[in-house]
Amino acid sequence: MHSPFEAQLLITQDGISAIDALAAMPETLGLSKQHLKTVMQKGAVWLALNAEDSKPQRLRRAKKSLQAGNILYLYYDEKVLNESVSDPQLFADLGDYSVWIKPKGMRSQGSKWSDHNTLNRWIQLNVPGKTNQPCLMIHRLDKATDGLMLVAHSHQTAVALRKLFEARKIVKIYQAWVAGEFPENPQDYDSPVNGKPAISHAKRLAFDVERKRSLVEVNIETGRKHQIRIHLSQAGYPIIGDRLYHPTESHTEDLQLSAVFIKLLGDSEHFQQTFALLNDKSSLKPS
Repeated sequence: MHSPFEAQLLITQDGISAIDALAAMPETLGLSKQHLKTVMQKGAVWLALNAEDSKPQRLRRAKKSLQAGNILYLYYDEKVLNESVSDPQLFADLGDYSVWIKPKGMRSQGSKWSDHNTLNRWIQLNVPGKTNQPCLMIHRLDKATDGLMLVAHSHQTAVALRKLFEARKIVKIYQAWVAGEFPENPQDYDSPVNGKPAISHAKRLAFDVERKRSLVEVNIETGRKHQIRIHLSQAGYPIIGDRLYHPTESHTEDLQLSAVFIKLLGDSEHFQQTFALLNDKSSLKPS
């Protein structure tokens, strides 16, 4: 197994194919062309037009003819490339946008190392009719979090949905199992997250006396990275399975955090929708 590595190659002749250029890299010695094609399909290869190109693009076409001055970048990590996750579930399809249930382990966005386990890439590869449509992520969920996500299928719709987020006209609600007995009264948290304002509202739904854990509902006004996990941990009620913000606990469960409710408060009926996961996941349906 190769250790993770980053490599780049300046193309010095016109007409060489991307796969031949990759195979010629000293770092790829021992990797077959067929394997390198798979690496390309999984999003680990990037192409810059020249040294001044600050926005390289993913390159998936093995037979792409390159030009002198192009630069190939390879970000190789077998652990990342070998990751596999459960399939997402389509929750609602409104044509120019859809709602999906992202499983735990699936990513909301790719990295330079790959994008094969992202929700939007999965949709493009597996959903008839979406192959040639944009699949644009409107918001994010942590890799370890499951639940509802919005995906736009046109740039115009993506702009409209993002404006709703900016205007706080999209309500997002999460449920989490946390350690300890959460207060019966609703709790508000406003401590900054990573130096930025962050506001979360939490209330207890249930308390499991035997397991000493509480089911809480969290409504967030802002969407900072790990906001819910940080606020609950700071309050003394870390989420079950949170290896990052509850590291002293021996975890045997996945992160017990799910996005269960999205409500759009737009001006038109098309953007006035409510999507809610029922407790009985065998009967999931939009409301």
